[in-house]
Amino acid sequence: MSALVLTLLRLGFLALLWIFVFSVVFTLRRDVYGTQVRDRRALVEDGAPRLRRPRSSPGSRRRRAASLRRLRNKPRQPSPRSP
Repeated sequence: MSALVLTLLRLGFLALLWIFVFSVVFTLRRDVYGTQVRDRRALVEDGAPRLRRPRSSPGSRRRRAASLRRLRNKPRQPSPRSP
């Protein structure tokens, strides 16, 4: 291969590495700083409607409590011991 082809390959590889580095930095920055946090009190004062969580029915609460009791009272399985 000629020196020009090797130089172009090296520069292309270097550019590809820098693109990868910048994409990692931008992804980490987006993950760390994420979305903008809004002040909920300011939203309510501005006349925006309040967000309500949907209420669960009493039956679903009882089922959830029963399943939690079953999990809590379930005996633990002995861990297998390796020889």
